[in-house]
Amino acid sequence: MNQREFQLVREIFENSLTLSSSEREPHLALAGPVGSPLRNEVEFLLREATHAGTFLETPAVADNAAADLAAQASATLSDPLLGRNLGGYIIERLIGMGGMGRVYEAKQLSPARRVAIKVLAAANVSSGSRIRLQHEASLLARLRHPGIAQIYEAGTSADGIAFLAMEFLGNAEPITVFSARQNLPVRSRLELFCLVCDAVHHGHQRGVIHRDLKPSNILVEPGTAGEPALPRIIDFGIARLTDPLSPDQPHHTATGQFIGTLAYASPEQCGNDPHDLDTRADVYALGVVLFELLTSSLPIEVNGLALVEAASRVRDITPPRLGQLRPELTGDLETIVGKALSKDRAARYGAAADLAADVRRYLASEPSEA
Repeated sequence: MNQREFQLVREIFENSLTLSSSEREPHLALAGPVGSPLRNEVEFLLREATHAGTFLETPAVADNAAADLAAQASATLSDPLLGRNLGGYIIERLIGMGGMGRVYEAKQLSPARRVAIKVLAAANVSSGSRIRLQHEASLLARLRHPGIAQIYEAGTSADGIAFLAMEFLGNAEPITVFSARQNLPVRSRLELFCLVCDAVHHGHQRGVIHRDLKPSNILVEPGTAGEPALPRIIDFGIARLTDPLSPDQPHHTATGQFIGTLAYASPEQCGNDPHDLDTRADVYALGVVLFELLTSSLPIEVNGLALVEAASRVRDITPPRLGQLRPELTGDLETIVGKALSKDRAARYGAAADLAADVRRYLASEPSEA
């Protein structure tokens, strides 16, 4: 992208940021037709502004990346890694950026394939950051499931740059964006969601709690040649193990420190003890994702709030029932979502597989356990 193109992308992005989807179209058209490179860049920035998260950890309250996206786009113009050979991977394009580092599309030389490369930011190349990067690699090495993006290599370049090489999901979108763009009916959204639960349960069976499940970490690739769309879970950078004594466990989170994304965090994640978590924290996050999939809104809005106030809302505010937003979903499905979002984790589903099983009972017109 040259300077003129960058300025155009930035201007269209900033003008479109506060507009509704229908109002954005005339501005987006200035970047070119659907599928053109510059329009893709603008739409990528807008998606990131809506579903922003961080690279390895999120000590911030809410998605605050919108204010920084133009500056991040500007950084790509002078990115020193673009075009470099990083341990056998040719870095081609910046596709994501956060407080801890960057994610690139790259070409692996042998075997020849497209990959995603996570690289630590220069300011964060500390022993702790390297441990977290290695931790993510160790966790992903445990997980072999079609619904989880795979890791190929964890390495360090000759000049000391730590990186992860992972499966590249070139045509994938956040599950909410994909569902809206494809105008999926409720049944299709629920079937897609069940596949996500299956992948999460696979991680839980192997002792891995994701801790940051949200649409931007659940990407969906369109189906091809008659194959159905497949969701993939990404970013296990802040995941933890259910066995605190495991050698793969990273340094503990300090008491009082929040890590995750508050809009999708469970009430216990917003408490004072970050170690008091189990797999039901992920079940709650899945409940938030399901609520958003079905209503296009969050059960508890925390965007723009200070940390203490936002955490208090998550702990104390009762979300609306599904039927209050979509009356046609009153009944069993409303009860299922409500159970997943219970403030009391003892009242939630005990496992992601149990949540999926109840959704599948609903789809089969069978009574739900909820």
